[in-house]
Amino acid sequence: MVCYEATDRTAFQYCGTWQAWDPDLPHVMIGSWNTSYVELLFTGTEITLFFPKASSFTLTLDGIREPRERYAVVGSLTLSAPRDGEHRLRIHNEDRTRKVWFGGAAVPDGCRIVRPAPKPHYIEFVGDSISDSSFSFSHRVGDLLGWDFSVRARSAMALQCDRGYWRGTVSEGFSVFPYIMGMEEAFFKTECPDDFCGWDDIPARYRDWCEGRFDIDFDAMDDKPDIVFIFLGTNDDLFARNVDKGYSESFVRQYRLFVEKIFRVYGADTQICILQALTNSNEGDDTTRFEAIRRAATELMAAYPDRVRFLDSDVIAGWQVEISPDGTHPSQKGYDRLTEALAALLPTLYE
Repeated sequence: MVCYEATDRTAFQYCGTWQAWDPDLPHVMIGSWNTSYVELLFTGTEITLFFPKASSFTLTLDGIREPRERYAVVGSLTLSAPRDGEHRLRIHNEDRTRKVWFGGAAVPDGCRIVRPAPKPHYIEFVGDSISDSSFSFSHRVGDLLGWDFSVRARSAMALQCDRGYWRGTVSEGFSVFPYIMGMEEAFFKTECPDDFCGWDDIPARYRDWCEGRFDIDFDAMDDKPDIVFIFLGTNDDLFARNVDKGYSESFVRQYRLFVEKIFRVYGADTQICILQALTNSNEGDDTTRFEAIRRAATELMAAYPDRVRFLDSDVIAGWQVEISPDGTHPSQKGYDRLTEALAALLPTLYE
């Protein structure tokens, strides 16, 4: 058998949040957040995958999703291809509450594993519940375009910390510390904040999370997106309606700081695409939410004219995105329309 460790970048391509952050397993790549995957090409008819800790994932072999909805594996998993030759395999993490502990792969003697050739673009989608949904454009557009992609999103996620609807209550022995994690902080962590909700050891893990234990080592990433697609602001606004009507100034300031930090960790060639909020079925286009997102995008475009694009309401209006009865999220028809529209538009912006 010919064995390849997961950290061998000549054999494996990683998209999304993958890091070898476990000191006890330094050669194991750990995948988390919404959509992260490792992709590889192998020759022959058989491959064995290694997962040293409990892993939950789906598989796509030669473009066909394996019939099992989800694998749950500790140890090894051997797959057989229907024919000899070269095959493309993708191991997906598609559940932000679970992880993939990928230890590497092996093929029979005389066969090999190689890293796939790069696709035209690698786009990362960042957002809240609208991007979090498995029906969303964020999970579908990349494959439609033949681009690499990943998703970093969470329901109720706001841009700013201490806003939004998700609140983790952390007991520190003598006090209770309430904290709401915003994407401005969560984006740069290897784990989605969901992982801290309801655990018995929340205090220790919370300290690890805040003190850098789960910070992404961006310098160690060979595969970085060249496009970051941001769709945030709805939850900041919904929170502000009940608490702080004058949130716009802090939102605009933090949006710019967030984008500038993305530029620093991903590199000078990174492109940012900002999507305006969808029109709520109960309100018009003159809400604080729209104004704040527009101001943030306008300031960023002025500062970085060649690196930031903004899809404002005039673009979205032509898509006629149907909103579900909850007044905020698209219906299934609306998600389909968003997917179709963005699949048609994005190649024109990034030719």
